[in-house]
Amino acid sequence: PNTSTGIFNLDHDLEIEEVSVTNQYGQEVFHQIGRNIDQVQLPNFTKGIHFVKAISSSQHYYSKLLIY
Repeated sequence: PNTSTGIFNLDHDLEIEEVSVTNQYGQEVFHQIGRNIDQVQLPNFTKGIHFVKAISSSQHYYSKLLIY
């Protein structure tokens, strides 16, 4: 998993249009829709494992995120 203090950058060559973050229980805790999203800020989130889904018009990208 990627580690973070609650702020993370999406390093990509695609134009990300939607980002969602779920906790370890599958509950969506963050959702953002926009154009060319490149940073997500989760400063007050519970520590632990979260799952990130980033969507562009042509691809879906999934990653684990460990907030400490």
